[in-house]
This record gives sequence, structure tokens and C-alpha cells, in this order.
Amino acid sequence: MGIDGHFAYRYKRKYYIQDIKGSAEPECHEDLARRVPRDAGKREAWIQEKIKMLEQVVPVPSNEGVCHPWDKNLDGDSAGFEVLDSPDWLRECEGDWVYVIDFDNYVFSIGFKRSYTHIKLDNMLPDDPGLGGYFDEEGAEFEIPDEHLTMDVDLWPDTGLDATEVRQKYNDLQAVIVSPSEWGAPTWETLSISQQLSVCVLEPFVYNSAYTVGPAYFSRNWDNIEKFYYRVISIAAPSDIVCPPQAEAYHALYFSRKSVTPEEYRKNREKPDRRWFSPMLEDALRWHLLRPLRFRGCLIAPCSRLDEPVSLMHEVERVAEILRKSTHTRVGILISRWKIVAVAIHGSKVYHSPALDFNNCDGELCDGILLMMHLLSPLFTTPKTPWSDLPPHKPSTPMRLPLEIIEYIIHLADFETYLNLRSLSRTIRDLCLARPQVGKYTILGKIPGRDNVFKVRHRNSSSSMDATFTQLDIEGHPYVPCVGGIWVMIGDGEEPEGSDSDWE
Repeated sequence: MGIDGHFAYRYKRKYYIQDIKGSAEPECHEDLARRVPRDAGKREAWIQEKIKMLEQVVPVPSNEGVCHPWDKNLDGDSAGFEVLDSPDWLRECEGDWVYVIDFDNYVFSIGFKRSYTHIKLDNMLPDDPGLGGYFDEEGAEFEIPDEHLTMDVDLWPDTGLDATEVRQKYNDLQAVIVSPSEWGAPTWETLSISQQLSVCVLEPFVYNSAYTVGPAYFSRNWDNIEKFYYRVISIAAPSDIVCPPQAEAYHALYFSRKSVTPEEYRKNREKPDRRWFSPMLEDALRWHLLRPLRFRGCLIAPCSRLDEPVSLMHEVERVAEILRKSTHTRVGILISRWKIVAVAIHGSKVYHSPALDFNNCDGELCDGILLMMHLLSPLFTTPKTPWSDLPPHKPSTPMRLPLEIIEYIIHLADFETYLNLRSLSRTIRDLCLARPQVGKYTILGKIPGRDNVFKVRHRNSSSSMDATFTQLDIEGHPYVPCVGGIWVMIGDGEEPEGSDSDWE
């Protein structure tokens, strides 16, 4: 019987679906592509005829299903259609061939194993060699010329928003659009040491996520996208890096989803690995972005999409209303799968940034991450907006010790002491921010012109070493609640004797 499949029309974001029972391979359904007239005038008339037909369709209940007729001489449309509003059904067709004539995007789409090719309706493939020559589950005989293809396809379902009402509410805000530089965001050349380290951790994480998280227009991806938000925010936020003792890092990485016996905890505590970097907010199972929350003085608001004007205006108005009702928070971060938008309230005025990519479909970091890191800076370090001052704080007691002595004390401090020292004064906090500690290493600076290479110094050494930070590949744990890694020494860099002790 061969492989099953599906045929559908798409119009006004709805799918009109028929099942293909057996022999759904492309060579058996050349007629589907040949339905689309090649002549421009005939094609437009045919499209209008099909749209008129779809507007009169009475949906068949999903539990009954509709089979595409085998007889090519029959009018396949007369069999009726199951009608769905969401593209989620496309993800469920993992082993099936799928054919969609899409009048919204003006494409003929062919999918197999969740991989889709979109052919322009006004530049369809030639009948020779036909679909069978270009598509085959074992590998196609011919490659499709680029002029027939497009990636500009919008598969989002209907948002249900009233565009006129949304635009009116947004216009009533009289919002001012402010560029990232006006917000005070750094450039790639002016990042602090800890921000540079965050970028080094974010780059491989975002790259891997491009292939595992999936697009947001499939609702079944939302859980993974929530976790993706969480990790990006938690990695971008710790400008003041805090690394837990090794046992705690190991516990968080490997045992976050199951109970740990005292014996297991003691056993793993004995494993020496002093070089972990594990930025965390809190356990991912308890930290869900189902509703806006506040972190580092910002309202974090997850959004389904920010790449479409009406959705963007709706989200800006929604968050501006929340900020106006807040007694403390005046800055919000809208975050979607690909983009962020900063929103701020100052008096009666509303400001927001353009929608900025912070990552792209190729898994690369983009300029939006710079604005995110700026807004998530620690308190008392930099104003989040050009219209606000630093939060008020009690003046620190003047330091009686030279800064060199204070730096030396910080350098030798164990983890618990290090945490306590940071809360003693703003001077010590500034020193910790300027030269953060990761385990028993102090980061002295990033080496210009060398990708992911830092100058570091071990607690037991007075000399510095070149090191690169390498993210851990945790096989079988694709969704851990934190990101770990180790320092790898470069060249003549050697670890001092006695450095194999545990964090504590």
C-alpha cells in the first residue's frame, strides 16, 4: 500500500484537509502539482474559483475523516474537507507525505518527515521530470533550481486580534520608539568581562537550540520555547557571575528531575570539578513563563510572536498597562522565539525599542542580546533607561584598605566568603563585577582577536594563563536547568599543584 499522506488547501490561515490512504509518494500524485495552471491569467482565475469553493465548504467532523479519491478523473474537492485552524497537524505527519496548495503564501508545499519545501505557485516545477524526479524518500534524482523555491512563508494561525482595535489602543499610547543605543545598550566591543563570558556560553547554546526548540507557530513547541527563554535570560543576566560549589552544580545538572538519596549526593560531592560555570535563576520546573514575572528590576513578558505589526502593538500595549499599575517596575522585556522588545514607562510617556533579533534561524546571536544584557544588569551598576537614575542606596562606609589588598582577599576567598564579601560594600561588588570569579579562577579579561579565549588566574597562582571556556555536552540531558562548562588551558598554561581539590 505504500506510505499514507495528506492533501490540503490553505486559505485565510485555515487548512482544508483530505487524507491519502497508501501510495502517497510524489510519483503517484503528479496531478496535485498539475492542478496549478502555468498561465498567469488562467492561474488567477483558477485560484479565485478554488477560494469561492473553500468559502462554501461545510467541514466534515474530524472523527470521520475525508479520503482523497483515487480516481484522477473525479473531482477531488467534491469529497469534502476536514477544516483545522492550527498548523499543528503538520507536525503530526512525521512519516507521511503532505501536499498543501497555500493561497495565503502563494506556494505549493511538499513535506516529508517534518521537512517542507515551498514551491512558488507562479513558478511551478516543470512536468518533466515531475514531482517524482525532485522528491523521493531515498533521495531525489534531480535538485530543484532555486528560482522555483521560497522561504518567505507565514504559517502562523489566526491570532484572533481585532487589528483596528489594537492599532487604536497602540496609537492612544503615543509611544516613542527608541533605538538600542539610546537605551544605553553596549556594543559587541564594549561588553564587560562577565558579559563576554555570557556570550561565550550563549553562542553554542543558541546554536544547538536552533535545531531542537522548533518554531513557535506549533503550539506543541511552546514548552520547549519557555525553557529556551529561561536559559537565555539566566545566562544573559549574571553580569555578576555566581558559581555554586561543584556538588551543587552537579546536583542541579543531573538530578533536577528526580530525587537524590544522601548516598548519591555524597558520592557526587566527592567528584572534583572546580571549573563549572552554572548560571541559574532557580529550578526550571518551578520557573515557568506562563505569566509575566519580575527579574533584575524588569518585567519579563513572554510573547508568541513579535515579528508582525499587530501582534507587536498588542504586546506593547499589554505590558505598558501592567507597568503603569506597578508601584516598582518601570521596564519590561517582551521576548519571543527570535526577538525582544524593551518597553519603559516614564511619567505618562511610553517608550519601546524596535523588535530586535536576539537569535536567528541559523542559531547565531544578534544585536538584541546586547539590549537584553543591558536591561538585566545587576542593581546599582547602570541605569536601565536614559530617563532613570540608579536606584537609591545607602552610601558605603569608606574603605580603609587599599584596593590591591581587597582584590587579594577576594581572590583567596572560598565560595561562601565570596558571596558574603559582595554584600559588604559597593566597592567590593564593583571589584567582583570587574574581575568575576568562576570556581577557583579569576577572569582577568578577554584576549582581543581570539575567539572565546580569556586571561585567567588560579587562586593558588600569581601568574595568569590563557584559557578557553568549553560548554559541557551532557548526553541524554538535552533540557537541563542550567548550562555547565569547564576552562581548558591553552599553550603552556598549567594548573598549579593542589588545584584538584573541590570547590570548597
